[in-house]
Amino acid sequence: MVWTFSLTGKIERLVKGLEKRQKALLESYKEQIGIFLQDPLAGSVLKGDLSGYKCWDWTFRGVSLCIVYKVFEGDKHIIICYFGTRENFYEEVKSYLK
Repeated sequence: MVWTFSLTGKIERLVKGLEKRQKALLESYKEQIGIFLQDPLAGSVLKGDLSGYKCWDWTFRGVSLCIVYKVFEGDKHIIICYFGTRENFYEEVKSYLK
């Protein structure tokens, strides 16, 4: 069975904004989703307040980026919850997920 994914409303708005301003970044983001959909369990496991979430890291033009997602193995579904830089990562993700 193939993995499916969906985006939170905040991520959908962010992606829509990227379509207008930063197409190369958006393409890199989409490419990374394609990679981790092949093995969603390969991402890093987050701990503490963010336990239950996974993080996929990559570098785009010298900037460290990450995608935070939640895996539902039984349904073979992923919800993408956060996308952004590694700078102030934990604080941003916690406030983003509220």
